[in-house]
Amino acid sequence: MKKETLDSLTQLLDGSLFEGILARELNRSKRYDSPISLLILEAQICEEACEEMKTAVLKEMAKMIKNKSRTVDIAFRKDERLIIIFPETFVDGALKAAVKFREKAESHAYPGSKKYPNFWIKIRGGIACFPTCGDTAESLTASALKNMEVPWEEKSF
Repeated sequence: MKKETLDSLTQLLDGSLFEGILARELNRSKRYDSPISLLILEAQICEEACEEMKTAVLKEMAKMIKNKSRTVDIAFRKDERLIIIFPETFVDGALKAAVKFREKAESHAYPGSKKYPNFWIKIRGGIACFPTCGDTAESLTASALKNMEVPWEEKSF
């Protein structure tokens, strides 16, 4: 992977590539009549934590994604969100991966977090799948973003 295509903080793909790669993968899914799922993650951390801590959380979350993803999964950092495309994955598979990631991320001992006695982290996540939730890159992304507002326990597809 060329250095300019990677996010310098997380070493995930740069978010500017997301729409194009999602469109390509969606076209592939349509051509081969296979599912594709999309997961958008966002960390909310205690207000007392400084910017340095927010950066540490993003870096650690990216490491978790790289360590737990399959080789076919495609991960990005776009602004303060981490995004994973799961080719050939139905929504239940993406939801299982999301729940495992959330549990790990929320219980992880982040470097520097001990400086903040009341440190906490909550992971919000939105999932969408083709063809159920949308059939274009834009509609799939919009569906995942809308799904971020639904509590984990109430997610259904």
